[in-house]
Formats: sequence, C-alpha cells, structure tokens
Amino acid sequence: RNGIILINTNGDIVTIINKETGLLDNDVKQVIADKNRNLWLALQNGISTIEYSSPISFYTENSGIKGSVQCVRRYKGLLYVGTTTGLYVKNKGPRSVIQFTKVFNISDPVNSLIEADDNLFAGTDAVIFEISSKGSAKVYNERSSALYYSPAYKLLLSGGSGISVFQKSSTFRKIKLYEEITSDILSITGIEQQNPDSCVIWAGSRFNGVAIRLVFYKNLRSTIDQY
Repeated sequence: RNGIILINTNGDIVTIINKETGLLDNDVKQVIADKNRNLWLALQNGISTIEYSSPISFYTENSGIKGSVQCVRRYKGLLYVGTTTGLYVKNKGPRSVIQFTKVFNISDPVNSLIEADDNLFAGTDAVIFEISSKGSAKVYNERSSALYYSPAYKLLLSGGSGISVFQKSSTFRKIKLYEEITSDILSITGIEQQNPDSCVIWAGSRFNGVAIRLVFYKNLRSTIDQY
C-alpha cells in the first residue's frame, strides 16, 4: 500500500509513484497499460492515469523546489533550476518524493542560468557564480538579471543595473565599455554569425526605451543605440 514502483529490465528501480508524488491513493489494486503506454491504476478510492510515456515532466514544491522558478537549464546531463530562494539540481537515480536539492550554498534569488566555455554561470541578486565539476566560484559581486555568452568573441554579458561585459582569457575578467549603459536591464540576447566581423547584442530595458543594441567588433570597440 505504498503506490507503485516502476523497474527496468535489469530490475533497477526507475521511479516510485505514490500519494506524495500526486497519486490519489496509495492502495493500488490493479495496473493496466493502454496502447499509448500510459498507465491506468485501479485504486481503493477511484481511478488514476499516469502519462508515463509523455515527454513532459511536472514538478511542484513537493519535489524539493522552493520559491518561484526564475530559470531552468540542463547542464552536463543534470537539470538545474534557479528560484527566488537559490539554485536547485535534480537528483540522479530512482525518482523519489524529494527530486531536487539545493546546491553550492547559493541562497540569493537566481535570475539567469547560461552555459559558457563548458561551465555553467548563474546570475543572482548579489553575485555572478561560475559552476563547474569542481564546485562554484564567484565571478563578480553584482546583481545580474540576465546573462548572455558570445562564443565567437568569448564575451559574457550580464544585465542588471546596466550591462557588464567579461572577456575570457584564462578566467573571465571585466572589461570597460566605451559608452556606459545605466538602464535597468531585464533580458539579453544576441545574433551569432559565421566568421563574424561583429557581434550584435540586444538588451531589453525596464524603463529607457524598448531595447538597446550593442555591436562589438574584433578590437572589442563597441557602438550602442537605444530604441
């Protein structure tokens, strides 16, 4: 009377489905698979269906995710979730009630996650973190609402109270823009081209116009236009 346990052909537990994960009742009388590979369960108090073959997963606070979800990124086979209470990662192994755990002692709201040069970067309300297999490290102490990485120019852009630009050599170091941007930035995206002579970046601003356009050239000089 503990729900159902799904196993693979090797006898390994794949997932456990019970009342704590959303089942109506733990007392399962019978299990039937339909032609779409969904499961129908006869319970003590009704019938439940499990869309097990669906590519969509649904996670709630019961899964271990606390706070409002701000961003999601899959990195090196792991699912990371940034919320208003920190950074969470989906556990490996059989699915249980608690599927996500908080990682790297990051408790500030995580607003953005992006992969750059084989590492994961997290922009929070106070710090930009670089995450690798060795752990996490601070890149810079500043608020970051949005992150964007240009692989062609090896530039990491962070939007918050303006836009900060970091260039990758052995590590990411902050470089100065020829024209300072002070707008409150909410989003950043870019246009990557083959053999680019320039890198075009668009940033969304909260107050000063609809968007800001930055163009970086190979000598890292830049032009800025506001729309």
